[in-house]
Amino acid sequence: MQVRIFRVPFGQLGDLAELEFGEQDYLMVRPLFALPRGQAQQFVDRVNALREGVDQIGADQLVCDMLAACVTEWHLAGAEGEAIPQPRTPADLNALPGGLAGALAAFFWSYRGETHPTTAA
Repeated sequence: MQVRIFRVPFGQLGDLAELEFGEQDYLMVRPLFALPRGQAQQFVDRVNALREGVDQIGADQLVCDMLAACVTEWHLAGAEGEAIPQPRTPADLNALPGGLAGALAAFFWSYRGETHPTTAA
């Protein structure tokens, strides 16, 4: 068995009509539920704990931790072509446009990869 990794253009992360991405703006993603069960469960437990109380810094750090666990490559360029690094801290996450920062968590909770049907010869 091998865990599949998918190339996902940033424009496919959610409804981000206010942003324009280039062809070289993409993520290489290992879906959250392809992680070992114990590691994925830790993320579920953290989300459940956050639901019990409002902790925006904890929520932002959770998104950064999911990115660290699931993103194998991050390619995003700013308006001047400068590299925008993968967020590692809540401050990094909050430096991204609001729509993009908000789309990341929802994307990782729901993304299961792309199906590629095979045809019998």
